[in-house]
Amino acid sequence: MTNIKQIDTMNDENILIVDNVSVSYTVDGKTNSILDSISFSIKQGEIVALVGESGCGKSITAQTILRLLPYPYGEITSGSVLFKKKDILKIPLSQLYTIRGKEIGIIFQDSFSALDPLLSVKKQIEEVYKIHCKSSMKKKDYKHAVIEILKTVGFIDPIQVMHAYPHELSGGMQQRVMIAIALAASPSLLIADEPTTSLDIVTQMYIIQLLKEIQYEKNISVLFITHDMHIVNKIADSVVVMYAGQVVESGKTDEVLAEPLHPYTRALLEVMHPDIRTSKRFPVITCISEMNLLQSDNFCRFLSRCSIAQDRCACEKPELIKKSNTHFVRCFYAGRK
Repeated sequence: MTNIKQIDTMNDENILIVDNVSVSYTVDGKTNSILDSISFSIKQGEIVALVGESGCGKSITAQTILRLLPYPYGEITSGSVLFKKKDILKIPLSQLYTIRGKEIGIIFQDSFSALDPLLSVKKQIEEVYKIHCKSSMKKKDYKHAVIEILKTVGFIDPIQVMHAYPHELSGGMQQRVMIAIALAASPSLLIADEPTTSLDIVTQMYIIQLLKEIQYEKNISVLFITHDMHIVNKIADSVVVMYAGQVVESGKTDEVLAEPLHPYTRALLEVMHPDIRTSKRFPVITCISEMNLLQSDNFCRFLSRCSIAQDRCACEKPELIKKSNTHFVRCFYAGRK
């Protein structure tokens, strides 16, 4: 079956194009496929949600985009990552260093671990300006820039906050500092790797609303990584659903939520809106290493958990198929209940 492209590499609106990217990991001499032909794109000013349960490859995808895979275990075996028409996977490290942190900002999942406990907030944000804005800013301007970026992320008393150390701040405040660091150099693309996971529900909603406001005001693009369909519904223009290292469904958020075609997408939505009368425990994910994906991948990776699987699913690999101009799904029996 021909693999149908879900991206238009000639579309000038796309700021990021991840095209057919595959990644393998080797641990203790055993190699496994972690990402399999991942493809999606992000337009200028668009928020795209990358959604799936833990272990599906969301964070590995983000690491691949920035070439942050741990060496020597992770290897990109195919594909390209075009950012503003430059292939990040092929450019020299000297160019890559000018993109990381400046043109592409990242918000890490665990803000407390990501922040340096020995440095004040001011010094950590100033570091961004020293590295990426030295030619356009004078040293005396750093303090003013720190105050302004802290105001941007909602701090009422930025002067007090910038002199604080991470352990003196709440989880929500730490996450806002992380957002400030990611935004300091005015990036075109922001990668938010589950930035609300460790926060209470009220703080989660505040962070989501804050990101939406910043994205709208600055017209930046956002790749928002999450496992929570509630958040997808609130923040994303488009959604990419991942399972076991593959994109199993993608499209405009309204379209996917209104008519989920892949059984995994439907399962995620059932968790979001459970029917207590009929709900059953969703089976535990089969370990990817046990499935030996790199050596034999002639089957559907969702097979062991699928309620509509047929004999074909056990002996043939489904490819992404086009259901509409914006809606794609990886399933032989897409849409069947």
